[in-house]
This record gives sequence, C-alpha cells and structure tokens, in this order.
Amino acid sequence: MNNCDLMSLFLEDSALFSDADIVDNLIGFIFAATETTNFSSQTITTHLTQSQESRVKLRKEFKQVITDPAVAEDPSLANLSKREFLDKVVTLETSMDLEFATQVM
Repeated sequence: MNNCDLMSLFLEDSALFSDADIVDNLIGFIFAATETTNFSSQTITTHLTQSQESRVKLRKEFKQVITDPAVAEDPSLANLSKREFLDKVVTLETSMDLEFATQVM
C-alpha cells in the first residue's frame, strides 16, 4: 500500500468498497469529526468558565504571544475593536503559538 490516507485506501481496489460504502464511511467520518469538535469546544468553554486561574493564564499568554507582538509590528491594530483585532490577527498558526491554550485544548 503506497498511500496511507483514507480516500486512497477506498479507491485503491474497487472490489473492496462500493461507491455507496465509500460515501457512507466518509459521511460517518465527517460527522464524527464534527461531534469531536463540538465536544472539545464545550469542554474548553466549561473549563474556562469554571476556572478563573485558567482564564487569567490564557489572557496573559494571549497578550504576551499575540496582542503585544502584533501591535508592536503594526500600531494601528491598537485602534481596532476587539472583534476586528481578532479577525485580523488570530489565525490557526498564531493560536498554535499559545502553549497554555494548546495544553488546555
């Protein structure tokens, strides 16, 4: 087997899986991923609402790792609303720099 992704495995031998089998399995994986994301989001939200210490740590880390460097690089960002700032600055890449947040998640 040369390919290790799921779709390649499904398509490698047409005798193994019918088109209906492939569609059924992919839909199952999509829903499983959706449920996992939903559960994780609920768990993180619950933890942060119940733990002031975690909220304080996360806010401090966010300021040090995301806010301060971004504003130092582009001072005009300080004039944006919180929502505009988040939309402009926070990406998957920048959020992965948050060590405490990735541990909590």
